Amino acid sequence: MSISTEETLLDLIHSGRGLKVWSATPYLISLGSGGFITLIPLTEEISQIGFEDAESPQDVTADGPGIQPHHCVITNSAGVTTLHPNGNMCRLDGVQVTKPAMLTHGNTQYF
Repeated sequence: MSISTEETLLDLIHSGRGLKVWSATPYLISLGSGGFITLIPLTEEISQIGFEDAESPQDVTADGPGIQPHHCVITNSAGVTTLHPNGNMCRLDGVQVTKPAMLTHGNTQYF
């Protein structure tokens, strides 16, 4: 099964007891409450992450302890995806990130 919009293309591939997802663009996976998994495509060159009610609109909203209104930015340019922590607490694979860090497939990111 494929899901397609103007901005993104996802292929869902049944693999035994699981489901694989393929995308031409990078995406975040949110493991939310209630057992829901949300795929958030990073189709923009700049994705701002922060509060839903921040003074300027955020592309990806996050909430919880330690999250700031304009928490971090993810850039996606020429095939390179980079996390910019904006001086806020961000972790990449369990390690605190204090300066821009390149993201790769499979990174675990905590805002």
